[in-house]
Amino acid sequence: MDAYTEFRQLFDAGDYQAAADAARRVVELTEAAAGDEPENLQAALMNLAYSQRLAEDYLGAEASYLRVIELVEAKGRPTDPRLARAYAGLANTYYAARRHDIAVPAFETAVGITRRNEGLFSEEQLPMLERLAESLTELGRLEDAQRVQSYRLRVGEKRYGTVDERGIAVRVSVGRWYSRIRAYDPARRMLKEALEELERARAPADIGLVAPLTALAECNRRQLLNPLDPQVYGADAERFA
Repeated sequence: MDAYTEFRQLFDAGDYQAAADAARRVVELTEAAAGDEPENLQAALMNLAYSQRLAEDYLGAEASYLRVIELVEAKGRPTDPRLARAYAGLANTYYAARRHDIAVPAFETAVGITRRNEGLFSEEQLPMLERLAESLTELGRLEDAQRVQSYRLRVGEKRYGTVDERGIAVRVSVGRWYSRIRAYDPARRMLKEALEELERARAPADIGLVAPLTALAECNRRQLLNPLDPQVYGADAERFA
């Protein structure tokens, strides 16, 4: 417990390298005393892996997450929630290291386990789906990324509705993604629909309108500055304005 307290203090202070060293000590002590409680060792390894990832020790984090996965799978628990978290942590490690080629299958595994545990529309998968779509985009797999984004929209609408702040955040995020891949018309259509629904449900001056408005402005500006679309000025007076 003393070693764990030291780890928490260093982690909360943002000193992730020192926290990783302390977490490694916790792992050593836990392993020596684990006995018939492997869950304690798994938890200690998860803390170590997370600290290593934040300290940008991606190889160390990978090894720690893989060990957690090995321990959980050895128990024959393919739907263990910790297994989903370990795969998500592994995927986020690859994502942070810009290894999108191996991040994608790790995210897909984490999402699959989460759906089996929590249901097809669980909100726990939303952060993973967002990064899965980003990794697919980085790999140039835009059709696959679009399918993931469409599922994000379905989950967001199912969980939060169309005018809840959390649901709007998902729609704005997907709209921004469309504008980044130069699909300006779908981006504008999605963001304008969000704006109209918010205005009807709240008020024309509601603070919630700021996020979709700024996303719409970014979309229009991207198209104006896009060298591949030199005719945009004459094509749409609203976009020019």
